[in-house]
Amino acid sequence: IKREVFYLIGRYMLGNPDCQQYVDWAVSLLQRGIENENIIILAGLDRARWEEKQEYFEKVLEDLSILVPNGFDDVMELFFETLIWKIRSGEFEAIEALDLVCDIGYSHDDENYRQFIYLSEDLDLLDEGYSFSTNITKDNIDECILCEFKLWLKAKEKGINDIARLAYCQKCGHIAKPELKIKKNFFSSVNQYCCTECNSTSLLYACDQAVRIKIIENWEIDK
Repeated sequence: IKREVFYLIGRYMLGNPDCQQYVDWAVSLLQRGIENENIIILAGLDRARWEEKQEYFEKVLEDLSILVPNGFDDVMELFFETLIWKIRSGEFEAIEALDLVCDIGYSHDDENYRQFIYLSEDLDLLDEGYSFSTNITKDNIDECILCEFKLWLKAKEKGINDIARLAYCQKCGHIAKPELKIKKNFFSSVNQYCCTECNSTSLLYACDQAVRIKIIENWEIDK
């Protein structure tokens, strides 16, 4: 039941404000033999205003002792865990889940969800025969989408913000947003992105999912 609740709330926060989904959920609870006064009332609110549906949905959550976090990212964490479960169980297509989450990056302009947009763009590029992510093929799309959700959860756990803008230095192993610096040679000066620790330009960029995996694996080592 908790998975169902966090899925509904996640969809609501992603811009699907139709509280009719709460009514349909209450009906499904009754069909499974789960009932109390507030569930029965919510199930009968088809023609009620959204405020009333929301009110009774919250009452049902209280009755079921289901606590909902206040923070957007905390709700998304539970929503993503539910999406992973739905994808694995076959209830949800992986590509559909990715499209749903990309809406966060586009509509909220939130840097912490940029990695999903990068992955979506990579999948589009596969049709043209190439991709920024070196680990993605047409045969492992669902696996890579699941991996991205897990990466987001691990990044949140480790306190990594905007992982898609980070870079991994192949020379010293430092992980950070690269810094644009002027590099001079005998003939000219050019702007190049460099490691903030050792000034090397030998960087792996996190627009590649394989590099995002590497950053997660090496975060504690560098820090």
